[in-house]
Amino acid sequence: MKSILTKTEGVDGARDGRPGYAPRIIPGGSGQTQRRVGEATMEPSAGATPRPVEDVGSGRAPANPLALVIAAAWAGLVVGFVELGLFLARVHLTQHGLFRKSPHALWMIPVANLVLFGAVGLFLTILVRPFPKGGGLLAAWLLCTLALTTPLLAVPGLWASCSLMLGAGLACWIAPTIQAHRGRFRRMVRASLPPLGLALVALGAIASGRDGWAARSGSSHKAARPGAPNVLLVVMDTVRADATNLNGSPRNTTPNLARLADQGVRFERAIATSPWTLTSHASMFTGRWPWELSVGPDRALDTRYPTLAEYLGRQGYATAGFAANTVFCTAEYGLSRGFGHYEDFVVSPLETLRSSALGWLICRRLEPLLDQLWTAAGREASHPLELSHHRKGAAEINQAALSWIANQGDRPYFVFLNYLDAHDPYLVPSGAAHPFSRRPATLTERRALRDWIGEVPRQRTAEELRLARDSYDDCLAYLDGQIGRLVAELGRLGRLEDTVIVVTSDHGEHFGEHNHNGYPIVGHRQSVYQPEIHVPLIVIAPNRLPAKTVVPGAVSLRDLPATLVDLVGIPQARAPFPGRSFLPPSVDSESAPDRVVEGAALAEFSPDQDRPVSLRYHPGATDLMRAVVTDDQVYHRHGDGHEEYYDLRNDPSEAVDLAPSQGSRGPLDRFRAALNRLTPPW
Repeated sequence: MKSILTKTEGVDGARDGRPGYAPRIIPGGSGQTQRRVGEATMEPSAGATPRPVEDVGSGRAPANPLALVIAAAWAGLVVGFVELGLFLARVHLTQHGLFRKSPHALWMIPVANLVLFGAVGLFLTILVRPFPKGGGLLAAWLLCTLALTTPLLAVPGLWASCSLMLGAGLACWIAPTIQAHRGRFRRMVRASLPPLGLALVALGAIASGRDGWAARSGSSHKAARPGAPNVLLVVMDTVRADATNLNGSPRNTTPNLARLADQGVRFERAIATSPWTLTSHASMFTGRWPWELSVGPDRALDTRYPTLAEYLGRQGYATAGFAANTVFCTAEYGLSRGFGHYEDFVVSPLETLRSSALGWLICRRLEPLLDQLWTAAGREASHPLELSHHRKGAAEINQAALSWIANQGDRPYFVFLNYLDAHDPYLVPSGAAHPFSRRPATLTERRALRDWIGEVPRQRTAEELRLARDSYDDCLAYLDGQIGRLVAELGRLGRLEDTVIVVTSDHGEHFGEHNHNGYPIVGHRQSVYQPEIHVPLIVIAPNRLPAKTVVPGAVSLRDLPATLVDLVGIPQARAPFPGRSFLPPSVDSESAPDRVVEGAALAEFSPDQDRPVSLRYHPGATDLMRAVVTDDQVYHRHGDGHEEYYDLRNDPSEAVDLAPSQGSRGPLDRFRAALNRLTPPW
């Protein structure tokens, strides 16, 4: 009989946390193979509690089924914090301090990696259990490969395949190192898990506390004046005027809006100040022209000008905003300033998964497969991994807003709603009607809608344009139905008689009516032609405005703050908003000799939004586009000096440019003077 030492844990004789050893007698002579110290089968000394010591780097499959799962979860947390660090570095180095995603990414990224790695660890445990020899080392290599690849996926410009090859190569060196120091690795995991968990909880508290802080900072204890009416501002993102019943659509797309308009004032020529969301909303909230606002994709609305929510909040109003557009209509871009309560980003398991680079890659790789499965099954166009699937629908916005309103008691409120249902990719919710189109029946049609705008301009077939427009009208009809339900519920709650309601849009949408550089213009943020800046507008103010009133003259959404302050009974002289209230309707053209100056509405857009405002709207900016709109005319001036002039009464589609035939005098001269009056003296 020969005595050798076998490795145990928790026995007498262990020193400084190192394993102790106890003698074991192995039958057989000197020729019998002896087991090496530390092999999997062992016998502890008397009184010791047997514990498995194998881990992810031992070379054998772990005896404890949870060992690999715990190691994988730990790796997921570590990788999650590394990826979060890379994300924050990118935010500060290349994104001007803007997240451009949910602030809950602070905890979503680590949680997503924790769950994904934990699932991988569970899968690997099942995979390697039948292979007692070498299974642990294989699991270690695979886990190391995943842990090294995932942060590389978050590096902009680095292909996923390159990240995988680099991660696998480094894992060939790191996995054996972990095996050689598996005891230290195991102790490190146990020691670091609690602080990593606490750090994750702290990040969650920081992200959640932001909303609570915003609510406290936006609240006011001042009592509103007696009889102050409520204010409801509804912005239908991406709704062009002529797509609605309000402005002559040949289709019955918005019957609820038409009935609502009969209760107040309808404006036939309402003009947005900009053809895209962020600048248009900032203008509606502050009463300022785009050239006055330091706002863009790379910068938030600053505090130079007060917002409507701030002002009404100081007058004793409870204020809340509910935004479905989580690209530009978010708190991060400053549009929540003044709102005591503001909801924008969706917080859900799927959005948590997509917050991480690995989760995003998985979703993108599964998307084509789900495209085919949904098409083969004849399902609705939107499946769970569609980019549009996670955005809030009108029904969800309504539910959140009505729930908040019901808790306000008798305090007057200002509520802002942003609906995104008419925005591309023009997919109605599952189960909704298709009154103007059929469901996309083929894979090509499904993908054409989802990728409608695209990164590179391209030619569009007549069938593609028809499919997009029909689907757009379907979405608008669905949205109209939800607005009807919102108004009906407010009526049931008895909150209509004392509520000022404004329904409008931030901009319109192009469907190939104009061309640019030889390609049809689709979407928005492309031009200042009527499809993108002419928007619907109705205002209902019980006991203040006559019902069934139509205003044919041009008005600008820039004047909404001044108008709403006027409607709630606050003298305009006390309000901080420029512009003029367009209610009651301004004088008609017969008594206004210079209608071009008095009633003009300005729209402007600079594609180079990354430039400072002083350069973006400077006359030297050759890509700058501006339009001055009156009741039945529009004048365009481009940064390179090119001019266009259209007669909207006889040519509403702006097909015939009259500028070449006008010379330097007449209407063009008056429009130039109006544009110079409305824009800065640069």
